[in-house]
Amino acid sequence: MKKIIVALICILFSSVSLADENIPSIQEITTNIINSATNYANSISCGDVEVQPKQIAALVPYKDLDHRDDAKYAVLWDGDIGCMGGSGTAATNISIVGIGTNNAYFIDPLKSSPVIHFDSPVTFVERLVGNTNDTLVLEGMEAGPNDAHCCPSIKVRFKLKVDKKDNWKLIDKKVIPNAPVQPDNQASGASKNVAPYPIPSLNFGKVDLLGAVKRAGMEPYWITHFINYLSEPTVFWNECMASEKNIAQTSGGLNQKDAKARGESACKSIAQQHYECFNGKALDDAVLCLQTYINNVAENGE
Repeated sequence: MKKIIVALICILFSSVSLADENIPSIQEITTNIINSATNYANSISCGDVEVQPKQIAALVPYKDLDHRDDAKYAVLWDGDIGCMGGSGTAATNISIVGIGTNNAYFIDPLKSSPVIHFDSPVTFVERLVGNTNDTLVLEGMEAGPNDAHCCPSIKVRFKLKVDKKDNWKLIDKKVIPNAPVQPDNQASGASKNVAPYPIPSLNFGKVDLLGAVKRAGMEPYWITHFINYLSEPTVFWNECMASEKNIAQTSGGLNQKDAKARGESACKSIAQQHYECFNGKALDDAVLCLQTYINNVAENGE
């Protein structure tokens, strides 16, 4: 009888102990991953590395305490490892984040840059399209035969797969045709009819906008992003939905239906912010507004 009572007491205390240690919220998990990856990146590279939620791939999501040690996240970040300086030394790198006892987040340096090989065909990864537990589907701009090092012009989507030595090897790559830039002030009538968001009224031509954002030093990813918003609303919307749904599923752990709803809400918000930057604004004011938006994304991941 005494043994039974002792056993019951042990079970009770064990249950209380597990109850006290709850699984963190998705937001808390994401924040801890970002903090861990940022600290590691800044310790081995130059410049202030900024990691955003959209750069995180949940290879093995943290879903329950029993399998916490199995959780694994890949984080992409841009930086100059070793502070080499000069042109062409900065690039996209990868870090692998794990979770240990007491929800301690850590980088596995033997599975991260610069120890492993990250076989990306592009210098900078612009978009994390999706992932499985051992693959990453990414997009970026690859240099053509006549391109300067600063200005790659070929958009590619590629797949990397981790091997037994934890190196990420290129297993597939395809070229994505760039969206054409229309020189008129409005998107075509056909695009307007299918646009899933209001098209702003512009006080300048798209060619003028293209020149202004280039002079402002805006990155190619953002230039394509804003031009697609104006000229190719269907392309813009589909890419936004794919990206936001992926974030909701991989970082947020949402099912497909909830991720789609979260993605639609996020894309409507993004489109509205762009509308406010463009609609009826002078060119200089529009570019300043767009730059402010980019800075907010870098700081807040939103």
